[in-house]
Amino acid sequence: MSEINISNMFRLDGRVAIVTGASSGLGLRFARVLHSAGANVVLAARRIDRLEALATELPGALAVRTDIADEADRVSLIEKTIQKFGRVDVLVNNAGIAEPALFLKTSAHSRDATMATNFTAAWDVSAEAARRLIATGRPGSIINITSVLGIGVGVGYSAYASSKAALAQLTR
Repeated sequence: MSEINISNMFRLDGRVAIVTGASSGLGLRFARVLHSAGANVVLAARRIDRLEALATELPGALAVRTDIADEADRVSLIEKTIQKFGRVDVLVNNAGIAEPALFLKTSAHSRDATMATNFTAAWDVSAEAARRLIATGRPGSIINITSVLGIGVGVGYSAYASSKAALAQLTR
């Protein structure tokens, strides 16, 4: 009996994966793992210098400076991905911000920026990726990165926890 190579079961050769928030932390790790599995990776974040450095490490990767909270940047991200690779197969909504403050000290601006980045942007990019997947008739995956704070709040994280709870509910 031959052994099953588990890593071959998860190959993504020829697939196209967008990772938001790819300039650091989990997003950086997701990008590396997807690339090592054979995916063509699109790196999206605000810090283009970090994306370009990562792109040199991941041959064939496309770095796209993206403020995910900006609608024009979200549209540009999808369009640049389609221009270079012809499609989107995987979307990892990882970009996120947190501006810790007690509930009564959280400004409307901070709350709105947190929701725009952590929830609204993921909603909009997911909807566009889903439209593209449906149009091609190909299977794909949309992966939303939430937080344990989306199911239980921590002191000083009301806006963040609310945005991640909304994203978790959208995912469900």
